[in-house]
Amino acid sequence: MKLDYLHDLTDNGKYTDVVSENLIRLWNFTPNEALQFQNLIVAFIAADEKATLALHEQDFIEALACELTLVKDPSNTGITRLGATQFVCRLDIAGYQNMVELLEPFVTGSAAGYQWLDEQAHESPIDFLFSPGGGW
Repeated sequence: MKLDYLHDLTDNGKYTDVVSENLIRLWNFTPNEALQFQNLIVAFIAADEKATLALHEQDFIEALACELTLVKDPSNTGITRLGATQFVCRLDIAGYQNMVELLEPFVTGSAAGYQWLDEQAHESPIDFLFSPGGGW
């Protein structure tokens, strides 16, 4: 599973029909890796004492010049940029529970496309894509 950041997909406004201008994506994964990710999120939700989860530090995730930390936060603001390659995703518990449900088709191998994992967050300038082939 790979983690990366794609910036300015509009090419400075050249492409106006782009679904997302900036995104973090988890891609190039198998159903087993999707299950590992789903289990990681389930454990994160259940761990009351754990408020953050660094995805880029997970053994099964290859971070490509991108660091993403998940944070349990009632502000539910989605992904924001902290530095050149550092990002944080702030979702409330319901947002992470929804993420677990959205992952299920990828775990069973029945998904034929992609999923936006932060769809319950408030509008944010960076979207969170989960896509086995990397596209959307």
